[in-house]
Amino acid sequence: MDTFKKKLFLGIFFIVTILFCYLRLNPIINQTIPYTFDQGRDFLKVEEVVKYRNITFIGPTTGIQGLFHGAWWYYFLTIPYFISQANPLGFATFIFIISLLQFLLFTWFLKKKFDNESALVFATLVATSSYFVSTSIFVISSVMTLPFILLFIYFLYRFLENKSPKYLFLQFLSLGFVLESELPTGLFLIPAFLLSVVAVREFRQFFPKIKYGLFALAGLLIPVIPRVLFEVKNNFPEVKIVLGFIQHPKYFNPSPFQARFLERVTLFYDYYINLFPDKNIVLAIFTGILVVYGLVVGYGHFTKLIKRFFRLLLGTFVFLFVLSLFYKDNFWFNYYEGLSYYYVLFLAFAVYGLKKAKIKYSVLKIMPIALVVIIVLMALLNLLRNLQQEPEIIGMKTQVSVVEHIYKEAGVNDLCVRVYTPPVIPHTYDYLFSYYSQSKGFRSPSHDFIKNKCYFVMEKEQEGINFKLRVVKWREENIPLNSTLIKKTQISDNVSVEVWQEKRVQD
Repeated sequence: MDTFKKKLFLGIFFIVTILFCYLRLNPIINQTIPYTFDQGRDFLKVEEVVKYRNITFIGPTTGIQGLFHGAWWYYFLTIPYFISQANPLGFATFIFIISLLQFLLFTWFLKKKFDNESALVFATLVATSSYFVSTSIFVISSVMTLPFILLFIYFLYRFLENKSPKYLFLQFLSLGFVLESELPTGLFLIPAFLLSVVAVREFRQFFPKIKYGLFALAGLLIPVIPRVLFEVKNNFPEVKIVLGFIQHPKYFNPSPFQARFLERVTLFYDYYINLFPDKNIVLAIFTGILVVYGLVVGYGHFTKLIKRFFRLLLGTFVFLFVLSLFYKDNFWFNYYEGLSYYYVLFLAFAVYGLKKAKIKYSVLKIMPIALVVIIVLMALLNLLRNLQQEPEIIGMKTQVSVVEHIYKEAGVNDLCVRVYTPPVIPHTYDYLFSYYSQSKGFRSPSHDFIKNKCYFVMEKEQEGINFKLRVVKWREENIPLNSTLIKKTQISDNVSVEVWQEKRVQD
C-alpha cells in the first residue's frame, strides 16, 4: 500500500510539475510575457551597471513618491544578463528558474515535515494559480519577495525546531530582502511578524539573550546596506520624506475607516480567489470549507512544533490585515506581494490536520486528493482551450515584431527611429534596439532623419481627450512639416510603424 501511495504521489506530482513548467515557459517561448516601461527601464539600468560599471545603491521607484525599492534587484538581474548575453527573454527565464526552484524545494519541505497530501495541494495550487503563473514570468522587483517569503517561512520552522540563532539570523535576512524587493510588503510584514511573536507569547523563545536580538538585527540590516549608503551619499532624501510624512501626513486618496476595511477585505479576497483556475467561486468555497474543517478538527492533533509554527503564521497573517487598516491612502495589490502563500499554507495545515485526526469517513479522507484532481483537470481543460486559439501579438512580442520589421526594412543601412509610447519614454524599444545592435550586428538607430527618411513607431494611446492631445502634440514636435507619410504598417491592434520622408530642399 505504501508503494502504491508513493507511486501515486510521484505520478500526480510529475503531472503538476509539467503543468507548472508549460504554463510559464509557453509565454516565454512565444514572447508574450509582459514588457512595459518598468521592464525596459530596469533592463537599461542593468546594462548600465554591467557595461559601464555604474554602481548604484538604490533600486526602482515605488508607488510612494520619493521612496524606492532596493538596488539588489538590479544586481540579481546581472546574472541572466551575463548568462543570456543581454537577451531580454533571459530575464524572464531567470525568474522562471527561481520560481521552479522554490516550487520544488518547498514542496519537498512540506512532504518531509508534513505529508504527501499537504505537499501536493501546495504544489497544485502554486502550479496552476493565475497569480503564481504571472509572478513566475513577470520581470519586476516585487516578484523577488516570493522566494524570500518562503525562505523566511522555512527558516522560521527551522528555528522553532532547534532554536539555533543562525536560523533567526536567516529569518531576518530573508525579511530584509523582502523589504528591499518590495518596500511596502517589508514595511508591513516585519512588524506583523514581530507583533505575532509577542501575541502568541513566543518573544522569550525568540530572544532569550541579547545575542539573539543582535543576530536578528544583523540579518535585517545587511540587505539595507546599499540603501543606507544611498541615503548618506544624498543627504538622507528618503529619511526626510518619511519624517515629513509623519509630521505632516499627505494622502492622495484618503478614505474613512469603514471604506478602508471593506477595501482590505476585497484585497484579501482577491488574493484568495486568484489561486483558482478561472477564479472559480465554487472551488474557492469548497477549499475554504476544507481549510476551516481541517483546522478545527485537526489542530488538536498537531505536534507542538506544528502548533507553534501555525500560530505564528496565522498571527502574522492577521496582523498584516490589521496593520493595512492604518494606511489611509491607496493600497495597491503589489503592496502584499506573496500573501497568497499564506492561504496555500493554511490549506496544507488543514490537510495535515485531517490526516492526523484519522477521520473515519472515507469521503472526507479523499477530499484533499479530490481537490488536487479537480484543479489539475480544470487547468488541463483551460490549456486545451488555449492551444486551440490563434497566437496573439501581445506582450514583448509586440515590440520585438516592431524592431524586427524595421531592421528588415532598413537592412544594414543607417536608420532613424522615433518612438511614441503612452509613457512617452521609450525604454522598451531602447533596450531592444541596443540588444539587436550589440548581439546581431544591426545598426543602432538615430533620432535624426537619415537620407530624408525616418521610421515612426506609434503605440495606441489610452482613451480620453488629454491622451489624444498628447499624441497630437508629440506628432507636431517630431514630424517635420515638410515631410510626407510614404508607408504605414500595422504590426498589431495597438502599434503601427510609419515611414515619413522629408521633401528635399532645392538649391
